[in-house]
Amino acid sequence: TCNDKTIKLWRLFKRQIKQVARMNLDGRTARPAQPLWHLRIPRVIPTETVIAATPRRVYANAHSFHINSLSTSRDGTSFISADDLRINLWNLEDHLTTFTVVDIKPESMDDLSEVITTAEYHPQHGSVFAYATSRGCVRLCDMRSSALCDTAAKTFTAPADGSQSMFYSGMISSVSDLKFSPDGRRIVTRDYLTLKVWDVNMESRPLMTIPVHEQLRPHLTRLYDSDVIFDRFECSLSRCGTRVLTGSYSNNFHIYDLSAQYGMAVQACRAMPRKRPTSKPRSSSRPAPPLTGTTIGGRSCLRAGKPEPAADALDTEKKVLHLSHHPLEETVAVSTISNLFIYSAVHSVPGAAEL
Repeated sequence: TCNDKTIKLWRLFKRQIKQVARMNLDGRTARPAQPLWHLRIPRVIPTETVIAATPRRVYANAHSFHINSLSTSRDGTSFISADDLRINLWNLEDHLTTFTVVDIKPESMDDLSEVITTAEYHPQHGSVFAYATSRGCVRLCDMRSSALCDTAAKTFTAPADGSQSMFYSGMISSVSDLKFSPDGRRIVTRDYLTLKVWDVNMESRPLMTIPVHEQLRPHLTRLYDSDVIFDRFECSLSRCGTRVLTGSYSNNFHIYDLSAQYGMAVQACRAMPRKRPTSKPRSSSRPAPPLTGTTIGGRSCLRAGKPEPAADALDTEKKVLHLSHHPLEETVAVSTISNLFIYSAVHSVPGAAEL
C-alpha cells in the first residue's frame, strides 16, 4: 500500500479475539454470586477471528511527486511504483535501494507535455511492464533491452478525436487506469468517457472502444467547472479475461462481456442490485447483440436495448471510482464514497454468469 510518497509492505494474518468467561461476579455487586465453595476459576475463551495487519517494511524517500500506482511482478519478488514523472523498480526484500526505469522529466519543466498516470506489470513476463500518460497513449517497455526504458518497445495511441476542442481533448483522453488480460495479449485502458481494448500486436488503433459516458460529451464545460472531469475511474478484468468492470456516476458500475459483446450497468446499493442492460439480454436461441455504442475493429455497431441515462440524471456526487475482481473467484469488490460492496456471480445456466 502507499500514501502520497511512502510505500509499506504489510503482513496479513488471522488473530483470535479472546475474552474472560465464567466469572464469579454477576456484574451488579462486588460480592460473588455463588457461595465461596462454588467459586470457579475464570477461563479465557476465543470469541471471534479477525484479520490483522502489521507493517514489515517501509519504502520511503524515493518519489518527489505523489505515487499514482503500484504493481507487483508475477513471481512476487519485485514491484514498480509510479509517480507523475518517474517509475521506480523495487525488490521486496530491499527497502533501501530502488532503480529508476522510466524518467520523463525534461530539463526544463516548461517543456513538460505529459505525465505518467498509471503503470502495470505484465502478468507473464517479469521484465515487461506498461504505463499510460495524460495524453492517452500507452507504452510497453521491456527491461531486457534497456535498463532505462525512456524509449518504449511499443506505443499504443488512438486516433485523435476531432469532435472536441483541444482544451478538453487532453483531459478526456488522459488514461486513468490500465490492466493486462491474464494471458498478457490484451490491454484494457480507461479514460473519462470510454474503455479501450488493445491488442499488444496492433499499435495503430484499439481493438475495441466502449463508450461509458458518451452522454456527458456535450457537457464537458460544466464538468470542468465543477472539477468532475478530473475523476479517475478504475477498470478491472476477470480471471478469464473476458469480462471488464469499470465505475460510473450515480453509484453505478458497468460490466462488459467482451466475448459476447454485451454489457450491463448495476447500481451499488444496500438493496438488491438493480441491473440495467446496455443492450438486449443474452438469449440461448439467438446470438447476443453488440455492446451499446461500441466500436469494434474501427467499425461502429448499432445501439441496442435501453438508452443510457441522460447526463442530468447522473448524480456526479455519487460515484464508483475503485473496484477489483477477485483473482481466483467470480467475485468483485466495488467501492462507493462511503461503502464497500462485495458481489458474487450466480450461474443460472451453464456458461452464463450474473450478479
